[in-house]
Amino acid sequence: VDWTVYDLATLLHVLEPSSMHLVSAWARAPETGVELPAGTVYDVEHHLGAEWVAQLASGAKVSIAYERGSCFHGVERSEAEISGTRGSVAWDWLGFSGERAWWEQRRDHQGKLMTERHEYPNAEELPIHHRPLHGLVAALRGETTPVVDGARAASIIELIHALYQTAIDGVPRTVTLKGKG
Repeated sequence: VDWTVYDLATLLHVLEPSSMHLVSAWARAPETGVELPAGTVYDVEHHLGAEWVAQLASGAKVSIAYERGSCFHGVERSEAEISGTRGSVAWDWLGFSGERAWWEQRRDHQGKLMTERHEYPNAEELPIHHRPLHGLVAALRGETTPVVDGARAASIIELIHALYQTAIDGVPRTVTLKGKG
């Protein structure tokens, strides 16, 4: 679930909600026949999901179905998309498929589907753990970039903590977001 921080940072940057209400959540480790050495602690989940409702500054509410998995038995895929009544936006900031990092907006224009795609420097040129740091480097160079400040980073950690707690006890939680990014 180490990528969840980056998923949430991206989602919050796109939606700019004032709060996030966590309706339900779950977290599990895969069942496998692999035998671990005696004394090995294996208590980290590899698959989690949550149902969120983002409260936007405009008063609108956006329902979000979130799932993050690694090392489980499903088909390998990477999908990130937000769809609404007026269009959708999808993105791949990791470039695992060998493509450039990109985001794409689709919407209706006079009865026809319009697609606008933006690509960024080839993600394969950057080591995997440098990709989230690419924005920091751009900011240091004075380039425009979405930078998460300390208060927003703390809110993201609070959201993840709420997800774990709700997965344990089933109690819905609301997190008021602070900071920018």
